[in-house]
Amino acid sequence: MAIKWTNNASTTLASSISAVATTITVASSGGSLFPTLGAGDYFYATLVDSSNNIEIVKVTGRTGDVMTVVRGQEGTSANAYVGGDKFELRPTAAGFAAAAEGENIVDLPISQGGTGAGNEGDARANLDVVQDPGANGIMARTTANGSTARTITAGNAGISVDDGNGVAGNPVIYNDGVWSLTAGDGISVSAPDGDITIDNDGVLSFNGQTGDITFTADPPSVEVFTASGTWTKNTGLKAVIVEVIAGGGGGSTRGTSGKTTYAGAGGGGGGYSRKLILAAALGSTETVTVGTGGTASKTGTTNTDGGSGGTSSFGSHVTATGGGGAFKFDGAAPATASSVGGSGGLGTSTFSNTPAEGINIDGAKAADVQGSVGGDGGISGFGYSGAGAGAKSNAAGAAINSLYGGGGGGGFSSGTNNAATGAAGVVIVYEYY
Repeated sequence: MAIKWTNNASTTLASSISAVATTITVASSGGSLFPTLGAGDYFYATLVDSSNNIEIVKVTGRTGDVMTVVRGQEGTSANAYVGGDKFELRPTAAGFAAAAEGENIVDLPISQGGTGAGNEGDARANLDVVQDPGANGIMARTTANGSTARTITAGNAGISVDDGNGVAGNPVIYNDGVWSLTAGDGISVSAPDGDITIDNDGVLSFNGQTGDITFTADPPSVEVFTASGTWTKNTGLKAVIVEVIAGGGGGSTRGTSGKTTYAGAGGGGGGYSRKLILAAALGSTETVTVGTGGTASKTGTTNTDGGSGGTSSFGSHVTATGGGGAFKFDGAAPATASSVGGSGGLGTSTFSNTPAEGINIDGAKAADVQGSVGGDGGISGFGYSGAGAGAKSNAAGAAINSLYGGGGGGGFSSGTNNAATGAAGVVIVYEYY
């Protein structure tokens, strides 16, 4: 943008204008006496009527003899004029001030924030270099008083640059196809599915240490419930894996038919269930129930059934039912007589994903018994326990060999030789942070 001048530019109005008109038409061919205006260029002109009333206007555009003007400049008032009144390019205070300012800008060197050019044309050329580094480019300082256009280039796969020239907005760097890193305690990776690998290819050091970088994770915390209670969710928990084992069934005592004695059967093993649960699906606390072992027959002279094992559960998320108690000898004819082993408990959790986020395993049913040796109890669904051994030679059913969910052994003979109780269950919570 610059003020323009020509010498001896004077003509008259071709027709009358009002005090608010913003276009003025001068006498035919009179417009050619005035400056040619480019974008942002202008000159000041003076209107004079027959009474010597004067108005200064700013001419911002000229097409042939038609001028586009801003009225009433430099303290003058807009008036109506008639055809034949004068229209002249005269020196004005604002015109001189604009010219002086323009000369200072052209002469200002680069070291003082100028263009370093001695004329308008060279100044514009230098400004073009500074203002337009090219597509996907930036201006970089390369010498004490100089700069060079540099190009922004996409790097490793997944990184792209858009709108690098800044014309429509700021340059944007995208990481399309690259999993995002989320700030946390150290480094964590957020991704919807699949394995994530963090590589340090080409990285020479990390926190002052050279060589390969190894990322490790803390092992899960484990909480074991051998009795019913309450589990509490801690801050920072991501997920849990919960295992529940229900109580084992109790064994039955011996039975008689006439002069014949039949040994008791063992109780069934408790059911088992395992499930992965995200922290968001858990309450601040969850009720933990540990199933008790089933009761055993307590007399050697009366035909008695064993009791069922109790259900184990973790809130409403993971459940398993206890093993069944053994049934006493049924009193049928000796050729077909038997004591019936307890049924296995069931894993009864429900799953919503495919593949499932857990598994249910049923406990083992104890064998039926027909003879003079007590039956063994069934093992739990996960096999944490051996089963109770059946009684032999006037002995009681054996205690459970290991813990958690095994069925009690069957009793034999008379007197106080009793069957064994089932083993209690357990709930195990693996916490991942």
